[in-house]
Amino acid sequence: MAEIDVERVRPGVWPWVIGLLVLALLIWVVVEMFGGETEPMATDPAGDTTVVDIDNTRTTLP
Repeated sequence: MAEIDVERVRPGVWPWVIGLLVLALLIWVVVEMFGGETEPMATDPAGDTTVVDIDNTRTTLP
């Protein structure tokens, strides 16, 4: 009876690439879910009409 020579084939680089992409996606999801909620910055009210000219003189609009 003849012998059949069988070699194992290495899986290659694609499983590593896909695995790293899945890992990056999971890290992104976890950061988005558990990342600190940032409060919007407080802004001045729109009623302030003081303007600073180029020559640094203050002018109040009517």
